[in-house]
Amino acid sequence: MLFLTVTGRNDVVSNMPSGNRSYFYPSVSLGFIFTELEFMQDQQVLPFGKIRASYSQMGQAGALYATRTLFTSKEESEGLSSGFLDNEFAFPYQSYPAFTLQSTLLSDGLRPQNVTSYEIGADLRFYQNRVGIDYSYYYVNATDQIFSVPLAASSGFRSEYRNAGELESKGHEVVLSIVPIRSSGGFEWEILTNFSQNKNMVLELAPGVERAQTGYNNFTSVGAYAYSGHPYPVIFGSSYVRDDQNRIVVDSRETVAGEPNPFYGMPLQGGEEIILGKVNPDWDASLTNILRYKGFTFTAQLYYSKGGYLSSGLNRLLRNYGAAAETEDRETFQVLPNTAKGYLDPATGDLVNEGDNDIEIQKNEDYWSTVEWNITESAIFDKTMLRLKEVVISYDMPQSWFNNIFISSISIFANGRNLALWTDYPNFDPESSTAEGNGIGAFEYVSLPNTKSFGGGLKITF
Repeated sequence: MLFLTVTGRNDVVSNMPSGNRSYFYPSVSLGFIFTELEFMQDQQVLPFGKIRASYSQMGQAGALYATRTLFTSKEESEGLSSGFLDNEFAFPYQSYPAFTLQSTLLSDGLRPQNVTSYEIGADLRFYQNRVGIDYSYYYVNATDQIFSVPLAASSGFRSEYRNAGELESKGHEVVLSIVPIRSSGGFEWEILTNFSQNKNMVLELAPGVERAQTGYNNFTSVGAYAYSGHPYPVIFGSSYVRDDQNRIVVDSRETVAGEPNPFYGMPLQGGEEIILGKVNPDWDASLTNILRYKGFTFTAQLYYSKGGYLSSGLNRLLRNYGAAAETEDRETFQVLPNTAKGYLDPATGDLVNEGDNDIEIQKNEDYWSTVEWNITESAIFDKTMLRLKEVVISYDMPQSWFNNIFISSISIFANGRNLALWTDYPNFDPESSTAEGNGIGAFEYVSLPNTKSFGGGLKITF
């Protein structure tokens, strides 16, 4: 009826500073099956009901060799230079090696990360288990997050590896099961649904640090960042100039410095990089239908993900090389739809808006390979999708066939995975990712798409 679990763990690690090598983290969970109370017995509406709550802490040490800034050897391909001029003076030089100070400042005051989580939930089953609801709400607070935060170049380092952030994550998870049909003839239809919503937020970073890159940087043009006061992670990069109506503004200057403007009528690029979108979806859900009849079982699962953004390196390259379908018409003069015209004042950088756009242009090489290529926002897409994730057909042979023999059961099955995809994401699979670590789901750059697969099998139990 009442279940209580308490744990405690203490880790001592060698890769943290001597004063911060030991850390303790406890957990406690409580569950109560209230339908076992006497007044809940012998009723059919709610044969099973359980409520639960838990609290836990978890510690995590930093990376190896993260507490002391060291000199590292220069590779064979590296030499001495001013940063602007190349020369042939490379190491090892006449068998003498060379060493240089790491570009990341490491700290002997590093502390273990700490994650505190709370969860409450309920498991309810109604009408002889034909309707079930399992609900959870969780809250996670992560402090002393370890990031590489940027430093001024005058310090002699590019970044510092340190405790630099506090993040929170909270969300809901709901699992609903329904058996709308269960006949005496052996037919049963079961529906399973799963809904989840998770919100990650960066509460704060190190003093003076507004953002920190946490994921893979897609060839330096775009990054995944922890940005104070915003969801985590976000895509950060260059954007279009927009007017007060959120319309893209095209360059209205026919000449620049007395010379013809090759980008006349084409979108203007904003001066500062901005947040272009959050990576994680708003919510996702799955729907599984299971049909059973006299040993046959048919299962089909749909998966839906709503929202979230992805930086598409593939679409940038297709446009750049003129291989995308949208680049096919390069000769027709056209006015870019729903745009304004204007220019950025060279003295102040402010937008001078000249109203609705009426400039006709050709979407030629300058448009795709220079203007659109240099604007990160042009390749940021919503990754909402619906996927037919799996279909399985199986047959369990009658148990009576195996009476008094050494085989207890035989079943055969055939399945298919990733059978269909519906999405507005162009030319590729929005679940593909080239990113590493915390940047997963933020970028794809000619990565391999998910594959459609078919299989089958025979299962014999002895």
